[in-house]
Amino acid sequence: MITGQVQTNGETMDNTTKTKLEVIGNGRTRRYKITGPIEVVDAEGNITTFNRGVLCGCGYSKTGIFCDGSHNVNPSKVNID
Repeated sequence: MITGQVQTNGETMDNTTKTKLEVIGNGRTRRYKITGPIEVVDAEGNITTFNRGVLCGCGYSKTGIFCDGSHNVNPSKVNID
């Protein structure tokens, strides 16, 4: 749980700031935009805290869970829901 003030990427938010998840696009171009303080815990238990980001929805990102635009490079290889 995030408590107190969080500062990442030069931005400061506190625990009164609401976290928002917005679905952008659909099918192969679907992404999930997050604004507000959030913690991501990886398989080894490492915690990364950030205030905003766009999560991958196509599964082809080379940057892990974050969108890197790979859905635009080879759209024929991306599964469409």
